[in-house]
Formats: sequence, C-alpha cells, structure tokens
Amino acid sequence: SVYNLMARFKSLRAEIECHGGWFYLGGVGQDAEGTPVTPERFVASGEVNVQCESSWSAFCMALELGNKHLSDEVIKLLPKILAGWLGGVSQLMLGAGCPGALHNTLSVMPYREKECCEGSFSTDRWGCLVGGQFNGWHRSLRQEVKGVSCEPSKTDPHHWSAKCSSLPGTYTELTPGVCREADHMPVGNCSGCNAGWPRTLRGL
Repeated sequence: SVYNLMARFKSLRAEIECHGGWFYLGGVGQDAEGTPVTPERFVASGEVNVQCESSWSAFCMALELGNKHLSDEVIKLLPKILAGWLGGVSQLMLGAGCPGALHNTLSVMPYREKECCEGSFSTDRWGCLVGGQFNGWHRSLRQEVKGVSCEPSKTDPHHWSAKCSSLPGTYTELTPGVCREADHMPVGNCSGCNAGWPRTLRGL
C-alpha cells in the first residue's frame, strides 16, 4: 500500500503537439532549452508499505522489520524512475479532440546553397540559426532527423528551400513556401484512452 505519495518537479518543459486531430506529448525536457530530464528536478515524499498475508514466516517477519528501510529506498529511487520514464517519452498519443485550426503550419526558409539548406540544424551563441532548418538532432523526438531534401525555392529565385513532403511527419505544401500538416494521419481510435482524458482535454 502507498500513503501520501507525492512527487514534485521544477522547471520541466512538456511539448504538446497536434497531429491529425489528436493531441500528442512530443517530449519532456527541462528548462527552456528542453535538455534531458535529470533526477535532481524531482522531490519525492510519502510511504510505501509492503505486507504479507501470513506474518508468521521468516521472510514476512524480516520484511516487517525492514519495512521502514524498504519504504525509504523506494521513495529515494522515485526521482530516477520518473526521470527515466519522462525522458523516454516521444510522440505519446494523449487523446482525440485537437481542432483542425491547430494543425502544424510552418514556413520554409530560403538558402543560397542547397548544401546549407540540407545541413544540420545549428544555432550560434545568441540563438540565431546558422545551419539547416530541419536535419540534425530533434529535441522532441530525441533522435537525429535525416532525409529532409531541398528544392529550388518558389518564392525566392536562385535560392533553395526544404521540400514539404520530405519533412518529418506528414506535410503537404499549403502555398509556396508554407507547409501544413496533412489532414489524415495513420492514427488509431481512443478506445484505450485514460478515463481522465476528457478533463485533460478541456484544460488543453
């Protein structure tokens, strides 16, 4: 049994995304940069009580004597468990109800050279983009994005911009230079959604 179990956290960043009418938890990081979650960001408290049905066995008597120590160790491990679990979240489907107006829409940037357009994402010390727009390490997916290709820009002559159909996810060209998430994506139904999802949806 568990008593007054509580885990507090500080300065975490949850990325809520909308794909094909569904809300997703893209990833969880810490601080504005979204760096990997560490156990130090959690403070756990409470008590875990483990009991046997029959208290006359040697094992159950030993368990009774060490119950306080066992509870303390479990509570001590909880920050590591939470950090490992939340740090591994990637594109977790939360539930349906995301309106069409929240479809991801983005503009593709023009580059003078195709190689620069397809280069890895990078920013300088001031946060200005100095690399490609899409390829490279993706903060939410927690993996490296490859394969985004560029084509002659339709809005800037003699420049290159990313091809919408090659972006991670399912994107189509809305207007020249603008990519929009497709209306239909291969997602399931909400039969396995948690009972608390409707209340969470109202909050979103």
